[in-house]
Amino acid sequence: MDFNFLNLNKSDNVGTILLNRPECGNALNLLLAEDLISALENCCEDETINAVVITGKGDHFCSGGDLKDSKNNPDGRSEYWKHLTRRLNRIIVNIRYTRKPVIASVNGPAVGAGMSIACAADLRIASASAIFKQGWTSVGLVPDGAWTLMLPLTLGMSKASELIFMDPEITAAEAYNFSLVNLVTPNDELERTTIKWALKLAKGPFEALARSKELLNESMLNILEAQLGRERREIVEAARTEDHKEAVEAFLNKRDPIFKGI
Repeated sequence: MDFNFLNLNKSDNVGTILLNRPECGNALNLLLAEDLISALENCCEDETINAVVITGKGDHFCSGGDLKDSKNNPDGRSEYWKHLTRRLNRIIVNIRYTRKPVIASVNGPAVGAGMSIACAADLRIASASAIFKQGWTSVGLVPDGAWTLMLPLTLGMSKASELIFMDPEITAAEAYNFSLVNLVTPNDELERTTIKWALKLAKGPFEALARSKELLNESMLNILEAQLGRERREIVEAARTEDHKEAVEAFLNKRDPIFKGI
């Protein structure tokens, strides 16, 4: 199966998805999003695959939605985010509703949509140099990819609110202390540790694991698709604001934005 911006490797009943836009921090654009949807569905449908790993090539996991592409979109920024979030929503639903355990192997910054993808996974292993950042509000947008569901469940309302309003960078060590990640490894041990975990899942009692994941989804994520829809509507509206336009220009020109609240 051919992809534009990712690699899919299958070995020992594990499907490993490698995001492959390292020149821009594996930023999510429409083509990479389509690739990721297809790769996840391919792993879901392949009866030889019992566990899935998502990671990034280079020194980033995923730096979020591609702001340069959003600026250059001929139909405008709001249309770009409408199309990108529709795809991101399918990615999140595929991760959660596949019966197969999914590990996010976070090899570097996971920002915005990258953080949402990592947090949708069942397990997260981070390298010591990984960081997590909400990102959206700093560019005049709102979180999407079920961020506003997953993070309050994982961290609690107070910490999730802090991440939205203050938008700090969270180190791997802090993420472990917050229970945002399951394990932190030295950078050079991340791949080996991820493979070890993935093989344990792939060789485990598949039906028990799959049914357990379904129970977790039903007990804690029964509003997932409704929340994804709400987030999508809000990010499209936020993309129409002058503050978002200013934030994108500031980001691309490496300066601080001047927000006016409009």
